Amino acid sequence: MGRWVKDQRKKKKLGKLPKYQEDKLLALGLRFKASKQTWDEHYQNLGEFKKIYGVSFKHSGLSFSLSYTRLLITHFLLLLL
Repeated sequence: MGRWVKDQRKKKKLGKLPKYQEDKLLALGLRFKASKQTWDEHYQNLGEFKKIYGVSFKHSGLSFSLSYTRLLITHFLLLLL
């Protein structure tokens, strides 16, 4: 989902997104310029996400579990809409 939203934003920036598609995305509340939240805001959102979904942030090495990372990205991209 996140990749698709990114692609739509890129098409808009390049002038390749048809007007009817732009209108439909705007009607859903999509903002074409990504939110510029601070680190603290993202941290707070992550804490709230953990409260809601009870996700454990165990990690191996330098990365989160891929399934948790995908879940986080999808959820927070929807928050940015």
